[in-house]
Amino acid sequence: MTHTISPGDRVSRRHGMLTATLGSGIAILDVPGDRYLSLNESAAVAWELLDEPRTVDEMVTALRAEFEVDEAICREQVTSLFQNWLKDDLIDIEND
Repeated sequence: MTHTISPGDRVSRRHGMLTATLGSGIAILDVPGDRYLSLNESAAVAWELLDEPRTVDEMVTALRAEFEVDEAICREQVTSLFQNWLKDDLIDIEND
């Protein structure tokens, strides 16, 4: 069953992910999954903000402090990003 990300979900990085700066983005080595991923600048900022668990609402607030973006668009993009990361087993979700 696929989980749908909601505003109150607390999101955290899954353990076993090694990261390195790659230009303006981040390279992630998923050791358990034996794969390498590359994140662009905005996704890299979101990944760095997950140095501690955050809700979707907290992430939207933090990203809007970094980037000039409409709240509704930011929320939609954060939700989509988290949904993709969840599908790729990069994050864990805790329901509020």
